[in-house]
Amino acid sequence: MIPNTITSRGFIFQHVMREVKGAERGRVCYNPRRCTAGYARVAKLRAVIFDLNGTLLDDIELNIKTVRVIFNFFDIPPPDVPTWRRGLAGGVKEFYERYGIPTNDEAWSLMNCIRERILEESWREATLRPDARAFIHFCVRKNLFRGIVSSETPHLLFRWLHEFDIAKYFNFIRTGEWNKEQALRETVSLFGCAPEEACYLDDTPFGIAAAKRAGLVTFGFLSGHAAPELIRAAKPTHAVSSFSETLALMEDMP
Repeated sequence: MIPNTITSRGFIFQHVMREVKGAERGRVCYNPRRCTAGYARVAKLRAVIFDLNGTLLDDIELNIKTVRVIFNFFDIPPPDVPTWRRGLAGGVKEFYERYGIPTNDEAWSLMNCIRERILEESWREATLRPDARAFIHFCVRKNLFRGIVSSETPHLLFRWLHEFDIAKYFNFIRTGEWNKEQALRETVSLFGCAPEEACYLDDTPFGIAAAKRAGLVTFGFLSGHAAPELIRAAKPTHAVSSFSETLALMEDMP
């Protein structure tokens, strides 16, 4: 493990990088002191965990831009946005395979390189959801633990969090993680919560499924990457279109 210290407005995060079979995953960033002290116990709900892309971020157009470049690279006509959103039922790799694009290790590495290049050039096109900041502040006022579990690459995730000045509000951030079920279990354990005392906000059916397997309350975002019908079919605890709706539901929770 290679530890690295990152500071943001007085908050110190421990950033741990692990290599697994040559692939980068399991990037962990946390502030142990803020995770274990100074929080009043909240009956029922004690922790809120966010996905990044399509949930905290409004980045649909940016993601479809990367999809178009990848399809053009393989000389395959790219889908339009509604078709792309409907195609995320079984995951990103299954989506590409359906169109005849290979997803073996070599091809997947190439597609990730293409995506990285596009995002490096255009990352500012992603915006924070307009009501996300108010919802985060609500979670702070309620003394809820706040975490992020995302498959996004670490340097892009932290770039966005610092750009929108919200990194300081999170107790634990796990990024570069494709096994969301395991990551969510570990995050909830770090917070000292039972799974049913935590919720996960995600915009994909596979993210919702992972959270349900981990035993968390789930909020499925209908306005993210996956089509609304896919989110409803995943049967989250709550289906919402915005953080304002999520806040209204949580205000009624004990």
